[in-house]
Amino acid sequence: MEIRLVNGSDVSNGVIQVYSVDLMTWGHVCGDHWGLPEANVLCRELGYAGAEAAIIQRGVAGVFHIQTVNCTGSEMDVSECSYNDSLEEQSCPQRKAAGVVCTKGKCRLIITS
Repeated sequence: MEIRLVNGSDVSNGVIQVYSVDLMTWGHVCGDHWGLPEANVLCRELGYAGAEAAIIQRGVAGVFHIQTVNCTGSEMDVSECSYNDSLEEQSCPQRKAAGVVCTKGKCRLIITS
């Protein structure tokens, strides 16, 4: 899953977008059920130590590709969390986009054998 942050004050924060290979477009993550466990997983996936905050931006225009993300906080990336990738227009009726403020500083180093 390709992920990026947009409309933030710098590269460590912003609204989350995911790329749909099927549609060849970027789309938002619906903010329903979005919280700190999900934000921590996403920030770690982007190379940060974790998240300072999970944010919700209301009234966002554009396409939503993912909704109802549910992480325990121990996952290595968002694709390990449960989520609904419904591409229906009504999939995020309140137009609430999930976002993050990632912890600035050193990246996590993961060594596998």
